[in-house]
Amino acid sequence: MTWLWKSDDEFKKCVSPLGDPELLLNIVQSETRLEQVQRIATAVQSMTLGLANLRKLECLNQPLSADMNTYAPARSLVLEIANSGEELIFLDERLVRDRSADDFIAVKKLHEDWQHHADAGTLMKEIQAFLLAVDNLLEGFSDNVREDSELFLEGSVLPEFLLREFKLARDLFSVGFDEVGIFAAGRGLEGVLRAFAGHKGVFLRHQGKTRPASEADFRDLIEICYRLRWKSDKSRIIDQDTKSLLDLLRTVRNSTAHPNQRRQQQNWRELAIMTSTTANNLWKDAQRKRAQLVSKTVDKDWP
Repeated sequence: MTWLWKSDDEFKKCVSPLGDPELLLNIVQSETRLEQVQRIATAVQSMTLGLANLRKLECLNQPLSADMNTYAPARSLVLEIANSGEELIFLDERLVRDRSADDFIAVKKLHEDWQHHADAGTLMKEIQAFLLAVDNLLEGFSDNVREDSELFLEGSVLPEFLLREFKLARDLFSVGFDEVGIFAAGRGLEGVLRAFAGHKGVFLRHQGKTRPASEADFRDLIEICYRLRWKSDKSRIIDQDTKSLLDLLRTVRNSTAHPNQRRQQQNWRELAIMTSTTANNLWKDAQRKRAQLVSKTVDKDWP
């Protein structure tokens, strides 16, 4: 799972956990994605309920009492919330990368320092800091969920039949299947290229035979679109950067057919966003009135 930590040692180094995460890591790695998502939902629900119950305690709205038994329920809730928050961070490493978890990590051991803060008269202040840190952690998680829901779709001009693959890519990225999500985004851009070629009536001519470019294989389709130019300014319909992006997507897709071939690490989300933007820009260009091509037939002179 993309969001999981690579090892329990890495998690320990960044988070200084309350307990040993090795057992949880072994359990989670054997679970299905649905089970992992359920774990996340349970952790968030536990934190939200714990926060509500903690804020309801009357002892937190009164002057500090010398009787620490008064605060036993609060300490118990703080520990419960801390454990749930730690599990959420364990399941979604992005919360550390985007710094949403910084304050929580700093205050999550409040229950261990409870008596110290009570003796120093700072317990109420530390509890309020804990509440704020948990709020920030949950807000960061909510921001990630919201960002995932809008991925590839916000501002899209693609018709539904071309948007379908990008919706699938969004769903895959939203549950951490980044390396699979980029394949769906790549298919989405390929679909836009084929629709463009079909919409503009582009043909490929090779060895005396002519056929619709929309039926060409992906490699030929990329080359065809790269060679097409707009009649208005003679510019290419896809530039060299876009061609390089398409070649990369094709290479990544083909590498899955060779399990022994080592794939380079990529920022799949960033690559998918570039793919979606390219698809939208190309479709916008295709829909322009009087957007004519210099030639609609491309001769295959490449290997």
